[in-house]
Amino acid sequence: MNNFGQSQNGQREHEGGGFYSTPSIAIPAGTVYRPNNLSMLFGIPDYPVAAGERKWFNNANLGDVRKFARPDGWTSIEGQKVYWNFVENTIDANGGLLIGYEVDSLPLVGSGAVSSVVYVVLSSSQPQFHDESFLASSRWRYGETNQVVARVPSSQAVEVGDLVYYESDAVKPASAQTNQTTKALNQSTFAAKFLGVALERSPMGEATDIRVATSGVFEFDTNSNTFVLGTLMGIEELPGRTGVETQKVDVAALAGSIGRVVRREPTASTKVWVSIKSKIIDGGTI
Repeated sequence: MNNFGQSQNGQREHEGGGFYSTPSIAIPAGTVYRPNNLSMLFGIPDYPVAAGERKWFNNANLGDVRKFARPDGWTSIEGQKVYWNFVENTIDANGGLLIGYEVDSLPLVGSGAVSSVVYVVLSSSQPQFHDESFLASSRWRYGETNQVVARVPSSQAVEVGDLVYYESDAVKPASAQTNQTTKALNQSTFAAKFLGVALERSPMGEATDIRVATSGVFEFDTNSNTFVLGTLMGIEELPGRTGVETQKVDVAALAGSIGRVVRREPTASTKVWVSIKSKIIDGGTI
């Protein structure tokens, strides 16, 4: 029986670099293991794990490059999404659990022979954010992100760190919202369909599934101000009230809020740490 999530001997099941779990089936070294079917979290054991054996699984950290056996018929495409097929216990280009993206796609062996392995840069569902540039762009600072995966339509572009909303089974950046007549209306309209913060980008012209953080503490740009703990924050407008920003917040009323300040700023600051709460997933700020 899988006991993921239960404490044992004073240890938490999930720590910063990985997690403890007791799989119900044997897990070969170097293969992908997911503690339960509802979780997007996955780890890769360095050594074989027997069924019923409690072991430590390293998190698949964002940016790590791993090599996997090349399946029959695999066509290498630089940057393509790579999934894990739990039925075949191998990588798959067509679906399953997204584990990352193919890189260095055609290492050659001998005279033009394609390598027997595929190199994958991992994109963990529970990112550790060891890469400082990614940490800065995502705006994530700490806390559980409770990620979901949703589709960005080809008509929209989303960048890492964008505040996004959910409408008609699609994720859209805040800037796509129809401009309202007042700031309060812009904030409350966005808050009512707020999904979270984008952890992956989606370029214009491509319909892409991306991970979105629905909770956690994020650092946002804001208008110069002092802040006390618990201050309600919502989306900010563009200059001239021509629309809304995608990565900037301002003080809001409850109806227009997407989170609360969790780090006081006794002197005026243009940065603020906000604990977000998705309206779509968690019912919004209370």
